[in-house]
Amino acid sequence: MDQHFITIYYETFKVYGARIDMVAPGNDEESYRRQLEPVTKKGRRIEISFKDLKFEDALKDILQQLTQDITSKIILTIVGYGPFEFGSEQMKVADSAREPARGHNLREIVEPRLLELGGDHQIEYITDAMAACAGYWEGYVPSKDESRSYTTASIIGGAGIGGAVVQRYGRVIGLAHHSEFGHIRIHIDKDDRYPRSICTDHGGCLQGVASWAALEARAKRYGFDTLTPLFKDPEHVLWTVQARYFSQAVQNLMFTTPPYKIVVAGSMFELAPWLIGKIMDDLRSEDGIGSKFLYPAAQKDDFIVYKSLTDEALLGGIHHGLGWAQSRPTAWRREVVA
Repeated sequence: MDQHFITIYYETFKVYGARIDMVAPGNDEESYRRQLEPVTKKGRRIEISFKDLKFEDALKDILQQLTQDITSKIILTIVGYGPFEFGSEQMKVADSAREPARGHNLREIVEPRLLELGGDHQIEYITDAMAACAGYWEGYVPSKDESRSYTTASIIGGAGIGGAVVQRYGRVIGLAHHSEFGHIRIHIDKDDRYPRSICTDHGGCLQGVASWAALEARAKRYGFDTLTPLFKDPEHVLWTVQARYFSQAVQNLMFTTPPYKIVVAGSMFELAPWLIGKIMDDLRSEDGIGSKFLYPAAQKDDFIVYKSLTDEALLGGIHHGLGWAQSRPTAWRREVVA
């Protein structure tokens, strides 16, 4: 009998939902990983803006559409990236996924909506986008005969900066609650006309110098009122500086893990895909780390790859649910995973 796996993913002002109905898999991860792909292409995927709605109303709409023909249990994963408004307060999954959850608990919002819809729809996971994506990105890890490295790394760039390291079989390193990779120390670039970090917690961290707000502050020093003109000029020095900052982040991952593959996601790489090539150019230059330190995997042109954060978060959330069903085929016990 099919089981129902649903992911609800939110980012600023939007809620996304995806559903897949399938028999819980056995031990062959590759077979069910391939079955997930249609979810983001032609499967049941819904997008609702809650810019003019309450988050809970948008959430209810998503749930209603995804569960309208289900009478049996579902495995639901809630994934989030960034804060959302609920009443007069701001919340985020990164807070809600921890115990105690700073006085907030996302279950208190979601479970009443599930009860209103009827049925026995129980939440099995609450996690953040980085953890969800990391579980799915584990699939990029090579077989033993391809590389000595069994690690995949990831960087999310946008309003904030996040990152994770995933060992073989999906074990995420450094995610006790949520990723703080964006706060690693970064050297200020020589061509940066705004050599200050906008981060209120750390001076000179990756998030403080490479997030959208940091890039906007730097662009004003070049006479830009908005970032729109920059997207028409991929060769502008601002993108070179931006790439050098992300290159430093990649170097940190390379010298410590080292990864077989680095997956980048988020609006920064979606809107400026040329950053990937510039990052690789900087890595290979003598001002970067030079060819001497590029191990075989890092020498490949596809060492850094882009993936849609929305698609991967939805897939990653369903992947979490599948893994849960695989390891606990008969038990229906609640868990909170951060």
